Amino acid sequence: MINLEIQLDKLKIDYPLFYNFFKESLNNSQSRFKNYKESRYRCYYYVESYMKPSQKTKEYYKNLYKLKWDDRKREELKKTKVIITMVVGKFAMSDQTNVICDTIKPILDQIISRKIYIEQTSMNETDNEIINSIPDIENLKQKIEEEIKMQKDFIETLGFGNNIQREKNLTPQDRLKKLIDNEDYEGANEIIKKHPELKKSNDTQ
Repeated sequence: MINLEIQLDKLKIDYPLFYNFFKESLNNSQSRFKNYKESRYRCYYYVESYMKPSQKTKEYYKNLYKLKWDDRKREELKKTKVIITMVVGKFAMSDQTNVICDTIKPILDQIISRKIYIEQTSMNETDNEIINSIPDIENLKQKIEEEIKMQKDFIETLGFGNNIQREKNLTPQDRLKKLIDNEDYEGANEIIKKHPELKKSNDTQ
């Protein structure tokens, strides 16, 4: 879900007990890395959402998509686990916790906001009350619109946009001929299924 490399100073604030345990374990070990300076420590957070397979039911997701921001956030946090890892040389230690530190909270807020917005705008019946429950929704809409525009612009620079438009402008007969010329018989069969009249004209060629 999220993989972050974190500064040691942040980890000391976020998870002081884990830092102390790592330091103590390293000092009491026979590792040749025990005398390395703390500037050589590497720290990581891996944040994941975990549910038992039996919990992933249609009913669960049906109810999940009806939750407004506050309730949805509480539900998502219940499923969230953080794996903390510290490494120095070849000496490494990891542990999992349910405690969501202040470094991770704003990132999760953004992810949950996007989830809700994309789910609702993808549904046949959008629930505006749920969308409007998202904090700073107008700013989120603007960011997503900008990202979509950037993706479209990037596709255009590669020429894909023009190719797609040209494909749309082809008649079914021309598309069929192009697919056959390219030996894409599976695609040709799909065109014939949609336009059965082409099969007869194609058989006579």
